[in-house]
Amino acid sequence: MRVDSDREAIQQDRWVMEGNYSSCMPSRFARATGVILLDVSTVRSLGRYLRRTWFERDRVGSLEGMRERISWAMLSYIAFSSASKRRNYAALVSGLALPRVVASSSRAIDELYSAWSLTRRAERGILTAKFPQQDRKPSK
Repeated sequence: MRVDSDREAIQQDRWVMEGNYSSCMPSRFARATGVILLDVSTVRSLGRYLRRTWFERDRVGSLEGMRERISWAMLSYIAFSSASKRRNYAALVSGLALPRVVASSSRAIDELYSAWSLTRRAERGILTAKFPQQDRKPSK
């Protein structure tokens, strides 16, 4: 089901895709006009996971009426599997012939928010943006 939904989405004229479903990446990259890779540390990923499970009740992307719970399986995945996956995704993205931005720290992500006039609507966790006329790169 996910692959069918993914295929339908990328056939549109304009789309933004979030997620790391490896099986869907070749078709996504074939139609993409650019890639943004948020390559954050394991510690940062664990912190974000704990924050969203404990404090974000109406998180975008969550199922309506459902509350995310802490899962040992997810903690284990983030702590032990995500580092190798991060390396794989970084290598994959670096080999693409597409415009790309890689943000590998909280500071770099904050700089992207600033450069692209992104804001977080705290009540829903929604990102809004005014897209820039020219590409800007965050400092390292």
